[in-house]
Amino acid sequence: MDLIYESLITHTMKTNEDIINIKKEREDLLGFQYSLKSTEITDDKRIIFPKLMIMKIIPNSIAEKHNLRLGSQIISINDIDVTLENYKELIKNKNLKIKVNNSYCMIYQMLLRENKFNFLY
Repeated sequence: MDLIYESLITHTMKTNEDIINIKKEREDLLGFQYSLKSTEITDDKRIIFPKLMIMKIIPNSIAEKHNLRLGSQIISINDIDVTLENYKELIKNKNLKIKVNNSYCMIYQMLLRENKFNFLY
C-alpha cells in the first residue's frame, strides 16, 4: 500500500498542464463550482487539494462542452494568474484561454466515485 500512496503523491507533485480555449457567445458563466480554500486530504498533509480546483461541473454547461475535468485546478485565464479576487472579472471576456493543472483529477474523481470525499463548495 505504501507504494501506491507514494505513487499518488508523485502524481500530484507533477504539473500536468492543459490549455482550454473557449469562445463564449455571451457573458455566460462557465458552469462549474470551484474550491475556495486549500483542503488537506491526507493526515500527513502530503496531498492538499488547491484553491480554484473544479469540484462540480454543471451538465450541459460551457465547462462540460469544453471537457474541463473534475479536479482540474484553474491556473490562469488569458495568461493572467487566477486568484479568488480576479476570477469573476477574468471570465467576463468572450474569448478565454484557460490553463489548468490536471494533477489532482485522478485522485479527486476516485474519491468521488467511492463516496469517500464530501466537499462543501
